[in-house]
Amino acid sequence: MGIFDRFRGSRGPTEEWRAQHRLLVVDLDALEFCGVGFGGPIDRLSFLGPSESKWYDYHRKGLSLDVEDGRFRGVQVALRDDAFLGTASKEPVLSFPGRIRMAGSDYKPSELTSEDDFVSALGEPYWREEDEVEVVLYYEISENGAEIQVEITDEGPQVVLFSDEPLMADPEQRALQGVDRPWPPDS
Repeated sequence: MGIFDRFRGSRGPTEEWRAQHRLLVVDLDALEFCGVGFGGPIDRLSFLGPSESKWYDYHRKGLSLDVEDGRFRGVQVALRDDAFLGTASKEPVLSFPGRIRMAGSDYKPSELTSEDDFVSALGEPYWREEDEVEVVLYYEISENGAEIQVEITDEGPQVVLFSDEPLMADPEQRALQGVDRPWPPDS
């Protein structure tokens, strides 16, 4: 512990992590982030280095991790600078510098410019929510209970999220959004 750490306080569970350069890959086919799937030990992502908050926020890398009890639960990635990740970090969000793998192909975030790009790669979503601000595509992966969300504004796709806690699994959430499709979805 350095002399100023006592006053600054802990930076959280990633404080001792050391950054190493690696290609960052969000694999929507395998539902993995850099080779770590749901339930995998979060320490396998220690190469990301210390986070920018007490949580697992990496806004300069365009991502935020969802972690519970030391296990990986999901990830949000920013497809554009200044996308909203809904996290505690006050750092400006930069575009994710890695790749997004869908339907066997790798894409740079800058190559994903429309809703059609995602529908072409992932198929029709389970649900499409639209309001005056954004469109959200919900893809439900029934084999493992995962959900992929794609948030799109007039400026194009903003955020991709995948999680093992599907928002659409909640009957109240489905009712709020007027979802008229059966749950769980067909495979």
